[in-house]
Order: sequence, then structure tokens, then C-alpha cells
Amino acid sequence: MRWFIYHDLAEGWRWVAYDSANNVVAGSSSGFATRDECVSDAKLNGYEPSDEDSA
Repeated sequence: MRWFIYHDLAEGWRWVAYDSANNVVAGSSSGFATRDECVSDAKLNGYEPSDEDSA
């Protein structure tokens, strides 16, 4: 699964997960004030950060 964590100017930090066919399979239901809060929520939904994510 491919994950995308991004900052939405209107709603804050959000995440979305895609399957191998590039279909959205999950996403945050709301925005978060900080990236750390967003990542914590994504982890509850299966996100496993890699070294590439910290760059």
C-alpha cells in the first residue's frame, strides 16, 4: 500500500492510502493540527513509516 501525508490549507494535515491499482482504500476523516497527530492516526490505520518518509 502507498501512503500520502499532506497539508490541506483548508483543513490541516491529512493522509490517504492507495492500493497497488492506485485506488483510494482509506483516508483521514478529518484534518489534524500537526503532522505528528496525522501520522499517529495513520499508524492506527496501518501506516508504517519508512526511512524515506523522514526526508
